[in-house]
Amino acid sequence: MRSKEPILEGKDLGVCYELPRKISSENGSSSRCHWVFRHLEIQLYDGEILGVVGRNGTGKTTLCRVLSGILMPDEGEVKCSRTVMPVFGFGVGFHPDLSGLQNIYLYGSYFQRGSVFINSILDCVVDIARIGDFIHQPLRTYSSGMKARLGFAVALAMRPEILILDEAFSAGDRDFRARSKEILKEAMGYCNGVVLVSHNENLLSSLATRTLSIGS
Repeated sequence: MRSKEPILEGKDLGVCYELPRKISSENGSSSRCHWVFRHLEIQLYDGEILGVVGRNGTGKTTLCRVLSGILMPDEGEVKCSRTVMPVFGFGVGFHPDLSGLQNIYLYGSYFQRGSVFINSILDCVVDIARIGDFIHQPLRTYSSGMKARLGFAVALAMRPEILILDEAFSAGDRDFRARSKEILKEAMGYCNGVVLVSHNENLLSSLATRTLSIGS
């Protein structure tokens, strides 16, 4: 049964990027605001997988950054009653010169997870990511799909309360996408909620309990 109050909520959100604009005057140059989105409302309730859809350039990744606390909105506010863990495609947040194994410890440190905890999830991460001996190789030698699989595996193994996935499956092969769908369903046993951004309509229709369209 859906809780009465959302566990993650964005109220009247707006994000503006300042674009340079030269004007012919003694004032020199000025700038103008480009609104990525404005007056956006979003709610995630306990037990939900909320799918987010929209055309390229409508601000889906920006929204994920705002909901994760990485980016502050220019308008509105985000309220959250749980810990949030974002996963962006292609291994964002990893260091290219560190091995996959070292990056697992590095990623854990971002979320105040110590070595004892990381040691306890290593087998789980390796099993989900399925990158074999590459776990000991520098991340710069990984394909985009391998980076995405590792990031997804680390985030799931850390058992977040709210998981934000921005095109986390797009770089993986068919087998990875199929396994990830099953693993994500299992993850809902301990996650309170998931925000899932994807261009894959089949994926969203099979996983999302509700969808939000932005930029339409």
